[in-house]
Amino acid sequence: MPIRIQHRPQFLAAVALLIVPAATFARNPESLSGSLNIEQGVRVLRLDGDARQRGYAHGYLLAEEIRQMVTTLLVSPQVWGDVQRYELGVRRQAIPQFTFTAAEQRELEGMLEGLSAKLGADGMRIATVGRSIDLVDLKALNVFADLQNGGCTSFAAWGPATPDGGMIVGRNLDFDRLPGLGESQLLVVRPAAGDKLYGWVSVNWPGQLGGYTAMNDAGVFAAMHDVMRPTNLVGGPFVPRALAIRRIMETVDATDTVTKTERLLQGARAFCGNNFMVAAPFHGQATPAAVFEYDADTSRSAGVTVRTPSARDHRLPEHTLACTNHYRARGQSFPCKRYASVRRVLKENASGGLDTEQARAVQQSAAVHDTLHTVIAQPNQRTFWVSFCTPEQDATGQPPAKFLIDALLASRQKTNSTNE
Repeated sequence: MPIRIQHRPQFLAAVALLIVPAATFARNPESLSGSLNIEQGVRVLRLDGDARQRGYAHGYLLAEEIRQMVTTLLVSPQVWGDVQRYELGVRRQAIPQFTFTAAEQRELEGMLEGLSAKLGADGMRIATVGRSIDLVDLKALNVFADLQNGGCTSFAAWGPATPDGGMIVGRNLDFDRLPGLGESQLLVVRPAAGDKLYGWVSVNWPGQLGGYTAMNDAGVFAAMHDVMRPTNLVGGPFVPRALAIRRIMETVDATDTVTKTERLLQGARAFCGNNFMVAAPFHGQATPAAVFEYDADTSRSAGVTVRTPSARDHRLPEHTLACTNHYRARGQSFPCKRYASVRRVLKENASGGLDTEQARAVQQSAAVHDTLHTVIAQPNQRTFWVSFCTPEQDATGQPPAKFLIDALLASRQKTNSTNE
Protein backbone atom coordinates (compact mmCIF):
# COMPACT_ATOMS: atom_id res chain seq x y z
CA MET A 1 0.00 0.00 0.00
CA PRO A 2 1.40 3.42 -0.88
CA ILE A 3 2.58 5.68 1.90
CA ARG A 4 0.26 8.69 1.96
CA ILE A 5 1.60 12.05 3.02
CA GLN A 6 -0.37 13.90 5.64
CA HIS A 7 0.05 17.47 6.76
CA ARG A 8 1.40 18.05 10.26
CA PRO A 9 -1.32 19.60 12.43
CA GLN A 10 0.84 21.85 14.58
CA PHE A 11 1.26 25.00 12.49
CA LEU A 12 1.33 27.60 15.25
CA ALA A 13 0.95 31.36 15.50
CA ALA A 14 2.92 33.34 12.94
CA VAL A 15 5.88 35.42 13.98
CA ALA A 16 7.94 37.85 11.96
CA LEU A 17 10.76 36.35 9.90
CA LEU A 18 13.66 38.68 9.23
CA ILE A 19 15.35 38.00 5.92
CA VAL A 20 18.64 39.75 5.38
CA PRO A 21 19.26 40.15 1.64
CA ALA A 22 22.42 38.36 0.59
CA ALA A 23 25.15 40.38 -1.06
CA THR A 24 25.54 39.36 -4.68
CA PHE A 25 28.89 38.13 -5.89
CA ALA A 26 29.79 36.89 -9.33
CA ARG A 27 30.99 33.38 -10.06
CA ASN A 28 31.70 31.47 -13.21
CA PRO A 29 31.41 27.68 -13.56
CA GLU A 30 35.17 27.20 -13.66
CA SER A 31 35.59 28.65 -10.17
CA LEU A 32 32.72 26.81 -8.46
CA SER A 33 33.58 25.11 -5.15
CA GLY A 34 31.75 21.99 -6.19
CA SER A 35 30.98 19.58 -9.00
CA LEU A 36 28.19 17.35 -10.25
CA ASN A 37 29.16 14.03 -11.83
CA ILE A 38 27.70 10.62 -12.63
CA GLU A 39 29.53 7.76 -10.91
CA GLN A 40 28.35 4.15 -11.23
CA GLY A 41 25.12 5.52 -12.66
CA VAL A 42 24.52 7.72 -9.60
CA ARG A 43 24.70 11.50 -9.56
CA VAL A 44 27.25 12.73 -7.03
CA LEU A 45 27.28 16.37 -5.91
CA ARG A 46 30.54 17.41 -4.22
CA LEU A 47 30.59 20.62 -2.21
CA ASP A 48 33.76 22.27 -0.96
CA GLY A 49 34.93 25.61 0.40
CA ASP A 50 33.21 27.65 3.10
CA ALA A 51 29.48 27.65 3.79
CA ARG A 52 28.69 30.41 1.29
CA GLN A 53 30.76 28.77 -1.45
CA ARG A 54 29.15 25.38 -0.87
CA GLY A 55 25.70 26.91 -1.04
CA TYR A 56 26.53 28.83 -4.23
CA ALA A 57 27.85 25.70 -5.97
CA HIS A 58 24.80 23.71 -4.84
CA GLY A 59 22.41 26.37 -6.12
CA TYR A 60 24.24 26.90 -9.41
CA LEU A 61 24.77 23.23 -10.32
CA LEU A 62 21.24 22.12 -9.40
CA ALA A 63 19.37 25.31 -10.23
CA GLU A 64 16.77 23.82 -12.55
CA GLU A 65 16.00 20.98 -10.18
CA ILE A 66 15.77 23.21 -7.12
CA ARG A 67 13.34 25.38 -9.04
CA GLN A 68 11.36 22.24 -9.86
CA MET A 69 11.41 21.17 -6.20
CA VAL A 70 9.96 24.55 -5.20
CA THR A 71 7.20 24.50 -7.81
CA THR A 72 6.36 20.79 -7.42
CA LEU A 73 6.65 20.28 -3.66
CA LEU A 74 6.06 23.73 -2.25
CA VAL A 75 4.00 25.91 -4.56
CA SER A 76 1.77 23.00 -5.45
CA PRO A 77 -1.86 22.23 -4.57
CA GLN A 78 -1.01 18.53 -5.01
CA VAL A 79 0.95 18.66 -1.75
CA TRP A 80 -0.92 21.21 0.36
CA GLY A 81 -4.40 21.06 -1.14
CA ASP A 82 -4.29 24.81 -1.76
CA VAL A 83 -1.38 27.02 -2.80
CA GLN A 84 -2.42 29.60 -0.22
CA ARG A 85 -1.96 27.00 2.49
CA TYR A 86 1.70 27.04 1.60
CA GLU A 87 1.94 30.80 1.13
CA LEU A 88 0.14 31.63 4.38
CA GLY A 89 0.36 28.58 6.62
CA VAL A 90 3.82 27.25 5.82
CA ARG A 91 5.78 30.37 4.86
CA ARG A 92 4.30 32.72 7.44
CA GLN A 93 3.45 30.41 10.34
CA ALA A 94 5.59 27.27 10.23
CA ILE A 95 8.98 28.32 8.85
CA PRO A 96 9.65 31.08 11.43
CA GLN A 97 9.50 28.46 14.18
CA PHE A 98 12.58 26.65 12.85
CA THR A 99 16.13 27.72 13.63
CA PHE A 100 19.18 27.58 11.40
CA THR A 101 22.77 28.08 12.54
CA ALA A 102 24.76 31.00 11.19
CA ALA A 103 26.66 28.63 8.89
CA GLU A 104 23.43 27.04 7.63
CA GLN A 105 22.00 30.50 7.00
CA ARG A 106 25.08 31.51 5.00
CA GLU A 107 24.86 28.32 2.98
CA LEU A 108 21.22 29.00 2.12
CA GLU A 109 22.07 32.58 1.14
CA GLY A 110 24.84 31.29 -1.11
CA MET A 111 22.40 28.79 -2.63
CA LEU A 112 19.96 31.57 -3.45
CA GLU A 113 22.78 33.52 -5.15
CA GLY A 114 23.79 30.48 -7.17
CA LEU A 115 20.18 29.92 -8.24
CA SER A 116 19.81 33.53 -9.33
CA ALA A 117 23.11 33.49 -11.23
CA LYS A 118 22.10 30.38 -13.17
CA LEU A 119 18.39 31.06 -13.72
CA GLY A 120 18.27 34.82 -14.06
CA ALA A 121 15.37 36.99 -12.95
CA ASP A 122 12.85 35.33 -15.29
CA GLY A 123 13.84 31.84 -14.17
CA MET A 124 13.49 32.76 -10.49
CA ARG A 125 9.94 34.01 -11.03
CA ILE A 126 7.04 31.78 -9.89
CA ALA A 127 4.10 32.85 -12.02
CA THR A 128 1.41 31.03 -9.99
CA VAL A 129 2.11 33.09 -6.87
CA GLY A 130 3.45 36.24 -8.51
CA ARG A 131 6.86 36.36 -6.85
CA SER A 132 10.40 35.03 -7.12
CA ILE A 133 11.99 32.12 -5.26
CA ASP A 134 13.38 33.43 -2.00
CA LEU A 135 15.17 32.35 1.15
CA VAL A 136 11.93 31.27 2.82
CA ASP A 137 11.31 28.78 0.00
CA LEU A 138 14.78 27.30 0.48
CA LYS A 139 14.16 27.00 4.21
CA ALA A 140 10.86 25.29 3.46
CA LEU A 141 12.66 22.68 1.34
CA ASN A 142 14.80 21.96 4.39
CA VAL A 143 11.78 21.70 6.69
CA PHE A 144 9.61 19.67 4.31
CA ALA A 145 10.24 16.39 6.15
CA ASP A 146 9.03 17.96 9.41
CA LEU A 147 5.72 19.06 7.88
CA GLN A 148 4.79 15.89 5.96
CA ASN A 149 4.34 12.29 7.09
CA GLY A 150 6.12 9.43 5.35
CA GLY A 151 7.35 5.99 6.29
CA CYS A 152 10.69 4.14 6.53
CA THR A 153 12.29 0.91 7.72
CA SER A 154 15.77 0.09 9.03
CA PHE A 155 17.74 -2.50 10.94
CA ALA A 156 21.22 -2.91 12.41
CA ALA A 157 23.16 -6.13 13.07
CA TRP A 158 26.66 -6.56 14.51
CA GLY A 159 29.18 -8.93 16.02
CA PRO A 160 28.06 -12.59 15.84
CA ALA A 161 25.14 -11.55 13.61
CA THR A 162 27.51 -10.62 10.75
CA PRO A 163 30.11 -12.73 8.91
CA ASP A 164 33.03 -10.43 9.74
CA GLY A 165 31.95 -9.47 13.26
CA GLY A 166 31.43 -5.83 12.26
CA MET A 167 28.31 -3.70 11.82
CA ILE A 168 25.81 -3.77 8.97
CA VAL A 169 22.81 -1.48 8.57
CA GLY A 170 19.91 -1.54 6.13
CA ARG A 171 17.54 1.31 5.41
CA ASN A 172 14.50 1.96 3.17
CA LEU A 173 13.16 5.48 2.72
CA ASP A 174 9.47 5.47 1.83
CA PHE A 175 7.51 8.49 0.65
CA ASP A 176 4.75 9.34 -1.81
CA ARG A 177 5.97 9.38 -5.40
CA LEU A 178 5.42 13.04 -6.07
CA PRO A 179 6.52 14.16 -9.56
CA GLY A 180 10.29 14.05 -9.88
CA LEU A 181 10.94 12.98 -6.28
CA GLY A 182 12.38 9.61 -7.20
CA GLU A 183 14.37 10.83 -10.20
CA SER A 184 16.01 13.79 -8.46
CA GLN A 185 17.73 11.80 -5.67
CA LEU A 186 21.52 11.99 -5.53
CA LEU A 187 24.54 11.55 -3.28
CA VAL A 188 25.89 14.70 -1.65
CA VAL A 189 29.53 14.67 -0.51
CA ARG A 190 30.63 17.21 2.11
CA PRO A 191 34.27 17.14 3.27
CA ALA A 192 34.91 18.47 6.78
CA ALA A 193 35.13 22.25 6.93
CA GLY A 194 35.77 24.88 9.60
CA ASP A 195 35.10 23.63 13.10
CA LYS A 196 33.22 20.56 11.84
CA LEU A 197 35.13 17.43 12.75
CA TYR A 198 33.94 14.99 10.12
CA GLY A 199 33.15 14.86 6.44
CA TRP A 200 30.01 13.01 5.43
CA VAL A 201 27.96 11.61 2.58
CA SER A 202 24.17 11.55 2.33
CA VAL A 203 21.37 10.51 0.01
CA ASN A 204 19.45 13.68 -0.59
CA TRP A 205 17.38 15.95 -2.82
CA PRO A 206 18.36 19.20 -4.56
CA GLY A 207 18.25 22.25 -2.31
CA GLN A 208 18.57 20.42 1.00
CA LEU A 209 21.38 20.97 3.48
CA GLY A 210 20.63 18.11 5.85
CA GLY A 211 20.58 14.35 5.65
CA TYR A 212 17.95 11.62 5.40
CA THR A 213 20.32 8.64 5.11
CA ALA A 214 23.96 9.40 5.84
CA MET A 215 27.39 8.22 6.99
CA ASN A 216 30.43 10.18 8.09
CA ASP A 217 34.11 9.39 7.76
CA ALA A 218 34.20 8.09 11.34
CA GLY A 219 31.81 5.35 10.17
CA VAL A 220 28.76 6.70 12.03
CA PHE A 221 25.51 5.99 10.18
CA ALA A 222 22.20 7.82 10.73
CA ALA A 223 18.73 7.64 9.16
CA MET A 224 15.46 9.37 10.00
CA HIS A 225 12.05 7.74 10.36
CA ASP A 226 8.73 9.41 10.85
CA VAL A 227 6.60 8.62 13.90
CA MET A 228 2.95 9.24 13.23
CA ARG A 229 1.64 10.26 16.61
CA PRO A 230 -0.84 12.92 17.74
CA THR A 231 0.90 15.99 19.07
CA ASN A 232 -0.13 19.09 20.97
CA LEU A 233 3.15 20.88 21.21
CA VAL A 234 4.15 24.23 22.52
CA GLY A 235 5.90 26.65 20.19
CA GLY A 236 9.47 26.49 18.91
CA PRO A 237 12.20 27.07 18.26
CA PHE A 238 12.63 23.75 16.49
CA VAL A 239 15.58 22.24 14.64
CA PRO A 240 14.72 20.73 11.23
CA ARG A 241 15.28 17.02 11.69
CA ALA A 242 17.33 16.67 8.50
CA LEU A 243 19.68 19.25 10.01
CA ALA A 244 19.77 17.28 13.26
CA ILE A 245 21.10 14.39 11.15
CA ARG A 246 23.64 16.79 9.66
CA ARG A 247 24.85 17.81 13.11
CA ILE A 248 25.25 14.17 14.09
CA MET A 249 27.30 13.59 10.96
CA GLU A 250 29.54 16.60 11.49
CA THR A 251 30.31 16.12 15.19
CA VAL A 252 29.71 12.55 16.43
CA ASP A 253 32.45 9.94 16.21
CA ALA A 254 32.59 6.19 16.77
CA THR A 255 33.53 6.50 20.46
CA ASP A 256 30.56 6.64 22.83
CA THR A 257 28.32 7.34 19.85
CA VAL A 258 25.03 6.72 21.64
CA THR A 259 25.73 9.13 24.52
CA LYS A 260 26.98 11.87 22.19
CA THR A 261 23.98 11.53 19.89
CA GLU A 262 21.55 11.61 22.80
CA ARG A 263 23.12 14.79 24.12
CA LEU A 264 22.98 16.43 20.69
CA LEU A 265 19.32 15.55 20.11
CA GLN A 266 18.35 16.82 23.54
CA GLY A 267 19.51 20.21 22.30
CA ALA A 268 17.75 19.90 18.91
CA ARG A 269 14.07 20.20 19.74
CA ALA A 270 11.89 18.36 17.23
CA PHE A 271 8.69 19.62 15.63
CA CYS A 272 7.33 16.10 15.12
CA GLY A 273 7.71 12.53 16.31
CA ASN A 274 10.96 10.86 15.22
CA ASN A 275 12.91 7.65 15.24
CA PHE A 276 16.57 8.00 14.31
CA MET A 277 18.54 4.81 13.69
CA VAL A 278 22.19 5.53 14.55
CA ALA A 279 24.94 2.92 14.30
CA ALA A 280 28.72 2.97 14.71
CA PRO A 281 31.52 0.60 13.71
CA PHE A 282 31.43 -2.37 16.07
CA HIS A 283 34.55 -3.02 18.12
CA GLY A 284 33.03 -4.88 21.04
CA GLN A 285 31.20 -1.96 22.69
CA ALA A 286 27.99 -2.70 24.57
CA THR A 287 25.78 -0.32 22.58
CA PRO A 288 27.01 0.11 19.00
CA ALA A 289 23.53 1.04 17.72
CA ALA A 290 20.39 2.65 19.07
CA VAL A 291 17.04 4.04 17.99
CA PHE A 292 16.51 7.59 19.27
CA GLU A 293 12.81 8.17 19.83
CA TYR A 294 12.40 11.90 20.23
CA ASP A 295 9.98 14.81 19.97
CA ALA A 296 9.23 18.16 21.60
CA ASP A 297 7.99 16.69 24.89
CA THR A 298 11.02 17.74 26.93
CA SER A 299 9.30 16.70 30.17
CA ARG A 300 10.20 13.10 29.29
CA SER A 301 13.92 12.29 29.19
CA ALA A 302 14.70 15.81 27.96
CA GLY A 303 12.80 14.99 24.78
CA VAL A 304 14.78 11.86 23.85
CA THR A 305 14.22 8.19 24.74
CA VAL A 306 17.08 5.90 23.71
CA ARG A 307 16.12 2.38 22.65
CA THR A 308 19.29 0.31 22.89
CA PRO A 309 19.86 -3.39 22.22
CA SER A 310 19.47 -4.12 25.94
CA ALA A 311 15.97 -2.62 25.82
CA ARG A 312 15.04 -4.14 22.46
CA ASP A 313 11.98 -6.09 21.46
CA HIS A 314 13.06 -9.50 22.80
CA ARG A 315 11.58 -11.25 19.80
CA LEU A 316 14.49 -9.90 17.73
CA PRO A 317 17.64 -12.01 17.42
CA GLU A 318 20.64 -11.17 19.59
CA HIS A 319 22.87 -8.36 18.32
CA THR A 320 20.17 -6.82 16.13
CA LEU A 321 17.89 -3.80 16.28
CA ALA A 322 14.97 -2.78 14.04
CA CYS A 323 12.99 0.37 13.44
CA THR A 324 9.88 1.48 11.54
CA ASN A 325 7.42 4.29 12.26
CA HIS A 326 6.26 3.82 15.81
CA TYR A 327 7.72 4.21 19.27
CA ARG A 328 8.59 1.07 21.17
CA ALA A 329 10.12 2.64 24.27
CA ARG A 330 8.81 6.21 24.38
CA GLY A 331 5.18 5.36 23.73
CA GLN A 332 2.75 2.59 22.99
CA SER A 333 3.98 0.09 20.43
CA PHE A 334 1.59 -0.69 17.59
CA PRO A 335 1.54 -3.67 15.20
CA CYS A 336 3.49 -3.03 12.02
CA LYS A 337 3.69 -5.44 9.08
CA ARG A 338 7.04 -4.05 7.94
CA TYR A 339 8.54 -4.45 11.42
CA ALA A 340 7.23 -8.01 11.59
CA SER A 341 8.72 -8.79 8.18
CA VAL A 342 12.13 -7.43 9.21
CA ARG A 343 12.03 -9.44 12.43
CA ARG A 344 11.17 -12.64 10.53
CA VAL A 345 13.96 -12.31 7.96
CA LEU A 346 16.48 -11.33 10.65
CA LYS A 347 15.60 -14.52 12.52
CA GLU A 348 16.10 -16.55 9.35
CA ASN A 349 19.54 -15.10 8.62
CA ALA A 350 21.21 -13.61 11.70
CA SER A 351 22.46 -16.88 13.16
CA GLY A 352 24.64 -17.48 10.13
CA GLY A 353 25.77 -13.91 9.78
CA LEU A 354 24.10 -11.21 7.69
CA ASP A 355 26.11 -10.24 4.62
CA THR A 356 25.12 -7.53 2.13
CA GLU A 357 22.91 -9.86 0.08
CA GLN A 358 21.03 -11.04 3.15
CA ALA A 359 20.76 -7.45 4.33
CA ARG A 360 19.09 -6.57 1.04
CA ALA A 361 16.68 -9.48 1.59
CA VAL A 362 15.74 -7.95 4.95
CA GLN A 363 15.01 -4.62 3.28
CA GLN A 364 13.14 -6.25 0.40
CA SER A 365 10.83 -7.90 2.93
CA ALA A 366 9.73 -4.44 4.11
CA ALA A 367 9.63 -2.66 0.74
CA VAL A 368 6.60 -0.84 -0.61
CA HIS A 369 6.07 0.69 -4.06
CA ASP A 370 6.95 4.06 -2.51
CA THR A 371 10.41 2.96 -1.33
CA LEU A 372 12.45 5.71 -2.99
CA HIS A 373 15.92 4.62 -1.94
CA THR A 374 17.57 1.72 -0.15
CA VAL A 375 20.97 1.83 1.52
CA ILE A 376 23.04 -1.00 2.94
CA ALA A 377 25.92 0.39 5.00
CA GLN A 378 28.96 -1.27 6.55
CA PRO A 379 30.27 1.22 9.12
CA ASN A 380 33.44 -0.75 9.92
CA GLN A 381 34.50 -0.57 6.28
CA ARG A 382 32.75 2.77 5.71
CA THR A 383 30.99 1.25 2.70
CA PHE A 384 27.71 2.59 1.36
CA TRP A 385 25.57 0.57 -1.08
CA VAL A 386 22.74 2.65 -2.57
CA SER A 387 19.91 1.97 -5.00
CA PHE A 388 17.13 4.22 -6.23
CA CYS A 389 13.61 3.48 -7.40
CA THR A 390 12.50 3.55 -11.02
CA PRO A 391 9.03 4.55 -12.22
CA GLU A 392 8.13 0.86 -12.38
CA GLN A 393 9.88 -0.58 -9.34
CA ASP A 394 10.78 0.24 -5.77
CA ALA A 395 14.42 0.80 -4.83
CA THR A 396 15.02 -2.65 -3.30
CA GLY A 397 14.54 -4.22 -6.72
CA GLN A 398 17.33 -2.21 -8.32
CA PRO A 399 21.01 -3.25 -8.37
CA PRO A 400 23.01 -1.21 -5.85
CA ALA A 401 26.03 0.97 -6.51
CA LYS A 402 28.88 0.53 -4.05
CA PHE A 403 30.68 3.60 -2.69
CA LEU A 404 33.58 3.89 -0.28
CA ILE A 405 33.04 6.87 1.98
CA ASP A 406 36.77 7.54 2.33
CA ALA A 407 37.26 7.57 -1.44
CA LEU A 408 34.28 9.87 -2.02
CA LEU A 409 35.55 12.38 0.51
CA ALA A 410 39.18 12.16 -0.61
CA SER A 411 38.41 12.76 -4.28
CA ARG A 412 36.96 16.22 -3.60
CA GLN A 413 35.59 17.91 -6.71
CA LYS A 414 36.15 16.83 -10.29
CA THR A 415 36.42 19.15 -13.23
CA ASN A 416 33.49 17.90 -15.31
CA SER A 417 29.92 18.80 -14.47
CA THR A 418 26.79 17.14 -15.79
CA ASN A 419 24.99 20.49 -15.65
CA GLU A 420 27.32 22.28 -18.04
